[in-house]
Amino acid sequence: MRGSRGRAAAPGTAPGRPVVLAQATGLGFVRRAALAWPGAAPQGRLRRSKPPGLTVTLACATSAELKAGRRSSARSVLVGLGAANGLPAGPLVSFGLAGGIADGLTCGDIVDADRVVDAAGDVLWQGAPLGVPGARVGTILAVDSVIDDPAERRRLHLATGALAVDMESGAIARAGRLVGCVRVISDTPDRPLDGLDGAVRSSGELDPVGLVRAFLRSPAGFARAAGDGRRALRVLERAAEAIQ
Repeated sequence: MRGSRGRAAAPGTAPGRPVVLAQATGLGFVRRAALAWPGAAPQGRLRRSKPPGLTVTLACATSAELKAGRRSSARSVLVGLGAANGLPAGPLVSFGLAGGIADGLTCGDIVDADRVVDAAGDVLWQGAPLGVPGARVGTILAVDSVIDDPAERRRLHLATGALAVDMESGAIARAGRLVGCVRVISDTPDRPLDGLDGAVRSSGELDPVGLVRAFLRSPAGFARAAGDGRRALRVLERAAEAIQ
């Protein structure tokens, strides 16, 4: 997962999608996967959740998350992995995908955080969740790098009680600008990224060379993780509509 960078790519997938992807071969498949991952039409709508009167910006780590965030009437900005691009002015919502570290989470689950902690368990931010319908309220663990080892994911959950990890919420919280954190689970201990995190540059843009490497490393794992990420991004689009 993407430790937020997590931009992890995700658990559970649409029925049949991994099978279709796994049967494809060659660079043409990699290109199709790259185009499909950020896409996907949303299914249904979530009702508004943000308290009226609060103007926020959605801080997105990747271009795919930015595209999903633009379904909200709120402003969306590409901050890069770990906020490598810097942070815009004003109150920010950490918005995007996250890697699940607690057993029981599946691809597409929404986490509407009420707390962000670091690996030592210190609280970096605490506040009311934004109230996204259907979301699980809980803790996000701020990390500095992608956590994809299943054992390490579970260890971090036991140590901190966090549901998921990402790489941007900590930076935003430390800057004193975090007002909320909405994340969709894209990968889990049982459904890791399998190198797909290497397909994104620190700026948040897609890295074609990294994408090919991830595919060559494990075609089946790549297909599964890409399908999981696509499913999670569909949910993220709907979550964005709830943050108006």
